[in-house]
Amino acid sequence: MSDTDKKRSCWIVSDGRAGIENQALGLAEAVGRLVPLDISIKRISVKWPWQSLPARMWASRPFGKLAQVLDGDNIPDKQGLDEPWPDLWIGCGRLSIPYSIAVRQTRRSYVVQTQDPRVPLDGFDLVIPPHHDGVSGANVISIHGAPTRLTATLMAEDAKLLEEALPHLPRPRIAALIGGDSKAFRMTPAVIETIIGTLKTLATDGAGVMITTSRRTGKINETLIHDALGGFDNVFFWQGDRIGQLANPYAGMLGLADHILVTQESTNMITEAATTGKPVHILPMEKGSTKFASFHDSLKKQGITRPLALPLADWTYSPLRETDRAAKELVKRWLGRMAAK
Repeated sequence: MSDTDKKRSCWIVSDGRAGIENQALGLAEAVGRLVPLDISIKRISVKWPWQSLPARMWASRPFGKLAQVLDGDNIPDKQGLDEPWPDLWIGCGRLSIPYSIAVRQTRRSYVVQTQDPRVPLDGFDLVIPPHHDGVSGANVISIHGAPTRLTATLMAEDAKLLEEALPHLPRPRIAALIGGDSKAFRMTPAVIETIIGTLKTLATDGAGVMITTSRRTGKINETLIHDALGGFDNVFFWQGDRIGQLANPYAGMLGLADHILVTQESTNMITEAATTGKPVHILPMEKGSTKFASFHDSLKKQGITRPLALPLADWTYSPLRETDRAAKELVKRWLGRMAAK
């Protein structure tokens, strides 16, 4: 058996928030398309008061501060965070950082941290932050946006199933990915009013509009959107229910869409939209930050995104495949280190 054919263990370690966990899981799945992996999810919680304090304040002996470890089904993990350590450890999020550093010191796992850990980088074998965070170093692979679980195959397969469930949806088909308040951006009443006005114009003009919201959108804004567009036969508003054979039509919406509208605050959703090669129109929000301005400028320069303007323009670009690029470099460095032992 060659070195690349051997199946290896991989742990995904995070606090279990979907947006955080999916970044690490998307990277692991991309690695698994290159070398066989047995992927395990570890959702950790930390005892009070440590969970509320900066990681540097409890990085010493972190395992004594661990409250619980759940698996991917939210069932207590019998092994927890204990030996035998995995071949590949991928941590994401603040709570995972002390454990990533501690496990890396054992030299039994290749330890990868996504996002900017905001601690000395020599505590990890590899760090994969967003390019706009400005992190650099010999063990850093910066990517545009965030790792994603979406693949061209998944979007095409789910698009076919969604089209079967929504046979009446006319073209052009538009996916609207609506977020909400974040640290940098605000979805004010004026912002949501503008978004609703845009969607109503598109629906009135006969486009097939597919809308999904996030936890940040909030019930009030969700209700406003639904009340304004619920009367259109050519509007599909996903609220978490199964649609046809799909428990979650998100990937299918991206695969089915001719245009994608995304609110300005969401690095994850914008990155996912950029994997399609389809026009990505940015819905503006209030406020912002220098860091996000760098992210948006980069995608605009690559011809991926444009600020929203009606009527919708059409353009093409090479789909963003940053997760696969990072995975290839990760595998190269990881297996290279193993071969050198």
